[in-house]
Amino acid sequence: MKKLKRYAWLFDFITAALLIALGIIFIAESKIVFYLMGALFLVFGVSRVIPLFKATENKTLKWLFVSEIIIEIIAGIVLIYLGTKEKGIGKAFGYIVGGVFYLRGFVYFFGTTFKTEPNTVMNFIFHFVLVSVGVMLL
Repeated sequence: MKKLKRYAWLFDFITAALLIALGIIFIAESKIVFYLMGALFLVFGVSRVIPLFKATENKTLKWLFVSEIIIEIIAGIVLIYLGTKEKGIGKAFGYIVGGVFYLRGFVYFFGTTFKTEPNTVMNFIFHFVLVSVGVMLL
């Protein structure tokens, strides 16, 4: 662990370089944003299915999570499809991404407030940011 801490600056440098490279790629080829966000929604949606079924005991909450995951996967597919279109799609990107972020934050707050799901301060802050970004994008 000490050796990893010694090279923390290297990880920061690599991360910064990747972010700058992604920013340049997004400017040069803006359609990659659709592919990237669509792929992220697909991967995160599919990867959450099994852990949620194992960890969630409340049936109402389980169905709410499944509904949210299905919507997230559909949004990922739609974003990938929109990336293949030649014409601009207007504000659809903001509505889709903002809607998914808002939905994720809403489901989290519903689960923790009404169904007493366990939570941490970091989860609360993360989902509060998701709701805020979702509203801004919408």
